[in-house]
Amino acid sequence: MNMLGSFTATDFFPYFGWIIDVFTGHSRRLEKCFHAFDNFYQQVIDEHLDPQRIKPEQEDIIDVLIRLQNEQSGAVSLTVSHIKAILMNIFLGGVDTAAITMVWGMTELALNPEVMKKTQEEIRSYVGNKGKVEESDIDKLEYFKMVVKETLRMHPPSIFLIPRETMNHCKVNGYDIYPKTRALVNVWAIARNGEYWENSDEFTPESNFTRNSCFLLLTMASGHDDVLGAINVRLNGEKFSDEYGYVSGVKTVPKELN
Repeated sequence: MNMLGSFTATDFFPYFGWIIDVFTGHSRRLEKCFHAFDNFYQQVIDEHLDPQRIKPEQEDIIDVLIRLQNEQSGAVSLTVSHIKAILMNIFLGGVDTAAITMVWGMTELALNPEVMKKTQEEIRSYVGNKGKVEESDIDKLEYFKMVVKETLRMHPPSIFLIPRETMNHCKVNGYDIYPKTRALVNVWAIARNGEYWENSDEFTPESNFTRNSCFLLLTMASGHDDVLGAINVRLNGEKFSDEYGYVSGVKTVPKELN
């Protein structure tokens, strides 16, 4: 994770930045991280290919990818490198971001007892005596979804979106943006802009997310990325609502959070 947030000269000086990265040791550290991840993913794949492995009742994502690789029924041939790349997206793009969102969500609920009370009441009213929040319940929990979105607004898992690169020449606010220019979108600054959000520095789910629009949150983006955002809300939300909405009996703010 330190590498993800570190300075990379190549990103800012594409033609000669790699020289700076070599002298600063960034290239060596990046190569070390790459081999560590590659060895880990290979180990996981080998474990799934082990003939003595006990077959689970339901396939996991790696089983599915290996099966698709063996079938080769699609237009694109799936290789081990493709499987590793998909695993990289899942682990780096899903695990850490979900954990960050859950921690900040619980923190904000602890700091805002009224919001926590409304969230708990909504979840308990739908879940009843089942004892567990299921994925099918998430769509019915309108206020809870507002809480998750407000958490993503105030505490986006990453300050910047994944870097984009312009394809054609364009003008933005009078500035010439040339092809191959790398663009960084600061979603943290946008989400704290009082011009677009009510009480931008306060945790107020009902004020900012009464409308149902996928464009309100750039942290989830839209289009194809909106699917990933929806999955994040569902998977993260199921655990989140279990921990703090239904099971938790916390009614006061811990002293260290005051």
